Amino acid sequence: MTYEKSAWCGFDIRVSLCVAVSWAIVIACVNTLPALSLALLISICLVLASKSSLSALGHTLRHVNLFVLFLWVFTPFCTQGPPLLTLGYFTITSTGLTLSLAVTLKVNAIACVVVGLLDKVQLSQLGQALEALRIPQKFVFLIIFTAHALQILRQEWLHLTQAAKLRGFVAATNLHTYKTLAALIGILLIKSFEHAQRAYEALLLRGFAGHFFAPTIWQLHRQDYLLIALVFLASCGIILLQVFTN
Repeated sequence: MTYEKSAWCGFDIRVSLCVAVSWAIVIACVNTLPALSLALLISICLVLASKSSLSALGHTLRHVNLFVLFLWVFTPFCTQGPPLLTLGYFTITSTGLTLSLAVTLKVNAIACVVVGLLDKVQLSQLGQALEALRIPQKFVFLIIFTAHALQILRQEWLHLTQAAKLRGFVAATNLHTYKTLAALIGILLIKSFEHAQRAYEALLLRGFAGHFFAPTIWQLHRQDYLLIALVFLASCGIILLQVFTN
């Protein structure tokens, strides 16, 4: 019998998952810049304490902030409020600028805490932890199998694009490129269907009956309660700062 622990300081995966979700909810409910700045600082401290891969963190933040960049392009100009700066026909409002900064702080704080607490948790461990938390099994299966399928599709797409490049394919805005991409997408769909059939047959051969069986004893330890207490105090501090600065 084994104890399921996350890679972050040996904490219980259930605790890491609950702390990450609750912390994200607290950050989502806060809207003042001082409170969000403090939340981002605490999230960064969690990442540094977790000793997570900086490359993984950078990869995640790069993709997340690419989405946030579009908000900075449109929100300061489209949000009504006191004008701050006028550029020709466009006016930057202080309300839009504050909203863009608040969203940026929220997104980065949530991304940091997710990477810090759940970066090295495997899908099988995540499924067992969700079942231990009494999450509906159908919802657990949907999350696990969707994440696994996305990984498989990503690997297959990389293989197909590399094979096309080795055969001299160069993407351009012409009919040949569109036909080639359409063929690659079709091959990807066929391969995904075949993989789904093989995965289903493999589950049946292994006696899968809608439940993740694992020799796991779920037990909380002193460090788990300490993490819960620290995050609870930090959440209270952020909420109080939100009240006083609102």
